[in-house]
Amino acid sequence: MEIAITKGKQELERLEGVIRNGQRIFYEVGRALMEIRDRELYKLKNGGKYGTFEGYCKGEWDFNSSRARQLMGAVQVFDNIESVTTVTPTAERQTRPLARLEPEKQREVWQKAVETAPEGKVTADHVYKIAKQETQEAEKEVVTSQARVAQTATEAMQFVVIAISQLGRIRKDDPKRVEALNRVKTWINDQLKER
Repeated sequence: MEIAITKGKQELERLEGVIRNGQRIFYEVGRALMEIRDRELYKLKNGGKYGTFEGYCKGEWDFNSSRARQLMGAVQVFDNIESVTTVTPTAERQTRPLARLEPEKQREVWQKAVETAPEGKVTADHVYKIAKQETQEAEKEVVTSQARVAQTATEAMQFVVIAISQLGRIRKDDPKRVEALNRVKTWINDQLKER
């Protein structure tokens, strides 16, 4: 009986190894595609039949260039987040929501997805949800910042109107009038140069 249990456990370990290796296959495919593209190895296929990487992907593997980009993007995301966690994506779909983010944000979102994963299982839907939350928060910060800039611009325009009104009140024969207008002119020219 013990021999059967031992053999069963060994078989389970072997089969789980197959599953683990299969889960990372998206990474290996993406890495291979990157190398084929970067080294232009697709041009060597069938005597130069393929002039473009996209043509190669379609002709040899029957997928379009956007699918190839997804797989190659998954490699970049995987490599980026692998350095900050022991839990890495097991499916290419888990990397898609991260691919649109900056590398630092990818690491933050993945870490948060791992920490908040329901029952400890990081699903593509959960990663998408966390990425969306983080993106919305970043967009709110941008909108708030833009509102502050707009408010500052509005206040500045009010001061400009007051300044113009005050400059218009200087009599034409006042000796300081030309000096005041030249100072304004110099300031405006300096601001235009900084653009």
